[in-house]
Amino acid sequence: MNQPNENMGIFADQLNEELLGENPLLLFDLRMKNDFEESHVDGSVHAVCDTQAKEKMMTKIPKNTKIVLISEPEDYALEIASMMRSFGLDAYYLVGGFSSWNGK
Repeated sequence: MNQPNENMGIFADQLNEELLGENPLLLFDLRMKNDFEESHVDGSVHAVCDTQAKEKMMTKIPKNTKIVLISEPEDYALEIASMMRSFGLDAYYLVGGFSSWNGK
């Protein structure tokens, strides 16, 4: 398993604890829509991250809201989390990708 990059990674068990907590959390699933429809983390929304969508999304998310990005493998979520952080957003990626969530 890869080590979380620059403290941007969140492990599946940590995410599960966060979801049970009271703090607001946005979950964006970046996988293909059919994969999302087949199975996803409860409370997550499917997000398409083309250039136009990214720019729109960045301006609408409150900077004090924790964001967790989910992809399979994790690389794409890490890339988008890095970009979101450059815009001042509190973004993380699910370490191990969606497959690390199965069974939670």
